[in-house]
Amino acid sequence: MMYDDDDDEDWFNSDNFLYKEQIRCLTKCIHERSVVIKHLIDVLEGEETKIFWPVFLDVWPCGPTWTHRNHILQLLRHHAAQEPARNYMDTLAGSFFDGLPSIVKVFRGCNDHCVRGLTWTVNKSIAMQYARLVASNNQSPVLATSKIPKEAIFAVSFELSEIILDPRHLGKILICSV
Repeated sequence: MMYDDDDDEDWFNSDNFLYKEQIRCLTKCIHERSVVIKHLIDVLEGEETKIFWPVFLDVWPCGPTWTHRNHILQLLRHHAAQEPARNYMDTLAGSFFDGLPSIVKVFRGCNDHCVRGLTWTVNKSIAMQYARLVASNNQSPVLATSKIPKEAIFAVSFELSEIILDPRHLGKILICSV
């Protein structure tokens, strides 16, 4: 069989190739972001609250947290007890937080064993995008829906309508396969 450059070009431009390249880049990015989270924890461990919140809020959102979930949760609970993150949020995040109702409906797109994560969103379509990303990695994607009291929210990120919350305060969680 003779090598044909034109066929190679068609493969490169095919949707299948571009999709695989996007997944490869996302996977690499997710791995690198996991490293960022580990370094963030190392840097902020033992810091005063007045240092913790500005750095944490500046670096967040920084990627998948499941591996470091318990450690991050311990830091968030400690610093939230000292002073709320709201005092350190930028204008957009602060306005977003202030506009939340006392009971907030939240969504999480994830795999089936990571439902009680720290990061949720108030935007169902964003949660569905995360669930589709999970599906592209051959995992079992789900869409989780719950409600949480506003006072159990540590912080927010305006960019993705993201809520960083204490999962022990989530109400009943409805889980749907995607």
